[in-house]
Amino acid sequence: MSIQTYQAEHDGQMPPDLQTVYDWPGNERGFGAAADLLSCPRLRRNPYTLFVTTKLHREAVDPENIDETSSYHYGWIKSTENPTVPLPLLWDKSPHRYGYNVLYPDGHVETIAADADEFEAFLEENAEYYH
Repeated sequence: MSIQTYQAEHDGQMPPDLQTVYDWPGNERGFGAAADLLSCPRLRRNPYTLFVTTKLHREAVDPENIDETSSYHYGWIKSTENPTVPLPLLWDKSPHRYGYNVLYPDGHVETIAADADEFEAFLEENAEYYH
């Protein structure tokens, strides 16, 4: 929601990173001060899983360093026009046992059944659409 609102208020441009959206004054309509919304709910329930799967055990997302401490990678999309496939906007930094949870620019979320190598290959195939 915050990313879509940012985009609407910036002539269709996507934010360059999650920190920009978090710090943006219009963000109170989105995730606001709740930086923990950028922490995977499954990992928040089980900190041991976070430590084992990512080797980056953190108590919470750091509001001063959103991009490094969130559970998700952000893909700064150049344009959502004419891609060959729907482009992921946010995705898990490390896959769950069933794949990646992926957020798309239209706001829907899907689980992509892929291992890290397959997902990385997909992103590389579509690199021309990202900054």
